[in-house]
Amino acid sequence: MESQAREHSTSRDAFLATLSHELRGPLAAIVNGVHIVRALGATNANLAPVAAMMSRQAQHLRRLLDDLLDLARISRNRLSISCVPTDIRQCVQDAVDANCEGLTQGTHILKVDIPEAPLVGQIDCTRVVQVISILLNNAVKYSPAGSRIDVSLIRENEYALISVRDEGIGIAAEMLPRIFDAFYVTKENNLAKHGLGIGLWLARRLVELHAGTILAKSGGPTRGAEFCAAIPLTISVAAPGASIAQPLLRDRTSAV
Repeated sequence: MESQAREHSTSRDAFLATLSHELRGPLAAIVNGVHIVRALGATNANLAPVAAMMSRQAQHLRRLLDDLLDLARISRNRLSISCVPTDIRQCVQDAVDANCEGLTQGTHILKVDIPEAPLVGQIDCTRVVQVISILLNNAVKYSPAGSRIDVSLIRENEYALISVRDEGIGIAAEMLPRIFDAFYVTKENNLAKHGLGIGLWLARRLVELHAGTILAKSGGPTRGAEFCAAIPLTISVAAPGASIAQPLLRDRTSAV
């Protein structure tokens, strides 16, 4: 039975990887067509909203495919990171810029608080941007239009602490231990409405590849949620999965 389970798991991962690669080609053609429609929409008021809708959906599809591909890579131990000295403030800004359209569409109020001085860490900026984007996208999906989303970056000892806080539906206490599980589904977080259910799982794995930790906290339903990622500024500071709960869970009074 164990042999069959491993074989099925291997087949599933290979299928996901192949599917993701095969779908990226047609999606690229669709994205190019969207760019053309958007250009035409600049001079045609009737096309503009259609082009905007097509662009949002194409971006959503690309995000889903990227998540599926990373899921397959991680499952097959083929996802690696390339860490170089990077100003983490730029990662935060890149993530905000990448998710600007979704934030604007929901008319969310975004507050970003980052240090004035550079905060340099030995990280893979592309993957850190991906983590922040997942958290931002999650906040947008579960927050009402017009609500506030806070993003902050601070240094605490030898860690960069990245926080994304929203005023959305919140997280029930019994959900918190499983919120980072792959494909975890609840009545409030159903796959049909909110996607594949692997975003937070992927964010955790990417943070752990940096020898960091990510945690979620919430005051309960309707009271919003906060996701905090702690990433060591040097990759050798902590082993993957090391617990640094205290700096993440304590209340912070710094303005965001």
